[in-house]
Amino acid sequence: MGAEIAEIFKATEDYLKEFIDLLQNENKQLTKKHYGELIQLVEQKKALGQKIDQVNQDLVSCMDSIGVYGSYHALSKYITQRLPVLQGNLLIKQWKNILDLLAQAEKLTVANGELILNIKESTEQNMVFLLEKIRTNIYASQ
Repeated sequence: MGAEIAEIFKATEDYLKEFIDLLQNENKQLTKKHYGELIQLVEQKKALGQKIDQVNQDLVSCMDSIGVYGSYHALSKYITQRLPVLQGNLLIKQWKNILDLLAQAEKLTVANGELILNIKESTEQNMVFLLEKIRTNIYASQ
């Protein structure tokens, strides 16, 4: 069962690294104000999110099959107490790496969200300015 968990953790790490690459690319596009690729990036993130969700479901199924129900604490206990020490240590190391990758993805997601909100706010301000200018020109021409 440890090999199956390792395989699931490896897939999770790989998908998270790919997701972080997409988030970094998104950040670059937002920072440079190159918005053309953003829709494609959103679609890629959505597809990758579905893969990550599937791997998570695989982990839940694996946990169920070994009698570890709905608790990552219980999974940690299983890994450290019921698997060989070397294998358990490698899985714990993978798990910690997954948590680090999740934290990195969260930071990038927050940063990108802030950039999007700033762009939205700037666009709204520009629209208000343009509408006021149009309104002024209309009244001036009467």
